[in-house]
Amino acid sequence: MASQDTVPRAPGGDHAIRLPDATGVARHLGFGRVSMIHFDAHADTGDILHGNLASHGTPMRRLIESGAIPGENFIQVGLRGYWPGEEDQRWMREHGLAHVMMQEIWERGIHAIIPELIATAKAKGRDGAAPKVYLSIDIDVLDPGFAPATGTPAPGGMT
Repeated sequence: MASQDTVPRAPGGDHAIRLPDATGVARHLGFGRVSMIHFDAHADTGDILHGNLASHGTPMRRLIESGAIPGENFIQVGLRGYWPGEEDQRWMREHGLAHVMMQEIWERGIHAIIPELIATAKAKGRDGAAPKVYLSIDIDVLDPGFAPATGTPAPGGMT
């Protein structure tokens, strides 16, 4: 779809689908020329989850490792709960990922944060060109009271 000069949409599935989708967009636009705003309760930057390198908890790490979207072009929004753990947080810092914890959204409000997210994502370009922004939304960024059927509920999410 990206090669057709359209705006690709990929609804459904868990975040494992983001790896091929975002890679395809980056392949068309140029590796490193895409930023991602990633709404999720979890970072999805695990290395191996239950022995699997390509699961719903690892796609953002694989995407960054591939070079399709560099870590410094990632902004994660709504993170909360027990994961990511210390090792994954260290990896995220080493690769320059930015994040907005759910606590900050509660304190400042989403309307104050959204313009900052967009400005930050656009400022991450290489060669002076603003990158395109890939928006990724995992249903579990919402509070389970609004999305009770999610497979990985995390209380205290967005409303």
